[in-house]
Amino acid sequence: MPAQDLNRLDDRGLQKLVLELQPVVEKVCGRKLKRPPVAVLSDGGDMMRVFRVELAPQVSAMYRGQAKSRIRRAIQLGADIFLSGLKQ
Repeated sequence: MPAQDLNRLDDRGLQKLVLELQPVVEKVCGRKLKRPPVAVLSDGGDMMRVFRVELAPQVSAMYRGQAKSRIRRAIQLGADIFLSGLKQ
């Protein structure tokens, strides 16, 4: 798949790609999958939730002793900054 096509990839196209790759992955691993993998694209909301969970322990440690509202804002800001870099 050419790189420019990846920008137009939707859930159906991603699932098709995963199913095309399944035999290759099975051959390399030497095992058969019990069920075909299911793939869907994440949206910005999904990514925001993941980054908040991933950033929470680090930010909480950095802001230890601070108000919980300040920690939540710092986590949100970190996630916003990270995601803005992904959108470029």
